[in-house]
Amino acid sequence: MNSELMLRIALLPVEDAMRLGMMTMVLSVARMGALMYVFPLFTRTGIQAGILRGGLAFGLSIPVMPIVAMELLETGTPNIYAFVMLAGKEALIGIMIGL
Repeated sequence: MNSELMLRIALLPVEDAMRLGMMTMVLSVARMGALMYVFPLFTRTGIQAGILRGGLAFGLSIPVMPIVAMELLETGTPNIYAFVMLAGKEALIGIMIGL
């Protein structure tokens, strides 16, 4: 995480920083979760949907979280409709990568 991102997050009010963190996490995990749902390596090996698969999706999405946070800071916080569309887009990209 670079220092510019940390400074911009530190200057946000607490509620906005928490909202940014949750949006960042959801958008980052949406792609990896969808990828793990359809990717043959994760479906055929018997990794059941649940804590293990969710934890693995979260762990694999950690490296992209700073990038997503920076993009959200630059473009501004989306409203609920735009956020649902962004999450759907990320899930579709994950599905396309997994196929």
